[in-house]
Amino acid sequence: MRQENKDELKWAVRQRLQLLERELFSVGRVTRGSLSRLANGSKQQAGLDIAEYLKQAPHNMTYSLREKAYLVSPEFTPLYIQASPQDFLASQTRSCAEIVPTPYRDIDVSIFRTVYLAVLKQKWIEIQYQSMASEKVKVRTVAPHTFSSDGYRWHMRAYDFESNEFRDFVLGRIVSAADISIDASVEVSQWGKDADRAWSEIVDLIIEPHPGLTSDQRKIVESDFQMEDGRVQFKVRNAHLFYVMQQFRLSREDESVNPAQQQVVLVNRDEIEGYLSR
Repeated sequence: MRQENKDELKWAVRQRLQLLERELFSVGRVTRGSLSRLANGSKQQAGLDIAEYLKQAPHNMTYSLREKAYLVSPEFTPLYIQASPQDFLASQTRSCAEIVPTPYRDIDVSIFRTVYLAVLKQKWIEIQYQSMASEKVKVRTVAPHTFSSDGYRWHMRAYDFESNEFRDFVLGRIVSAADISIDASVEVSQWGKDADRAWSEIVDLIIEPHPGLTSDQRKIVESDFQMEDGRVQFKVRNAHLFYVMQQFRLSREDESVNPAQQQVVLVNRDEIEGYLSR
């Protein structure tokens, strides 16, 4: 692969070579005709792009006289696209793949704009927020620093001046948001992003197959999660622990259910519960 030449290519050329590589990966073949249709260009330009791609990645495709097409080779290594199965399937949602739909979680555009600017400019805002722990909407002064998603909904991570701690606020539950002046007497060391210990603290989660699984079931779970020596360790922000625990059903109560439903259990439970109890 000639990485230095790849980086020097003009944007339009890179876009056409990306189309070529995606076609090669997804269909397994590419021709001047198919590439010209994809790129809305001429066959002459497609021929030049194929020649350029062969310079960049000569081992990614070979020409078949019988099919009169360039075929993907066993040594194919992506140069312009993300070719993981997850990324590929996500890109195929209009043809052979589909994502299970979930109800649309609405976020008011004007509220989002206010929150977004507050994050960018490190400003305070006053919000009206409907928490599920409260029967009525409450007014809160917050200093947001980051957006995060648990896979189902978006939150803003913010310092809450009422509770004097950092919390997650679901964007769809913010009824209104308005800029307010920062109180100069309150040090940024209290409300700034660097003060959010749970956000900056990285925790190691270790999981393994449920002990109630059969030997064959354990092997497939180990393969599915790319475990080594029967375990996998991955890093999570302390602030995200609650969501990850929910998603993988890692509570003590869940571990007692049908092993085939639960599949994995938490190895370093004492350490993790210590973080959650803070």
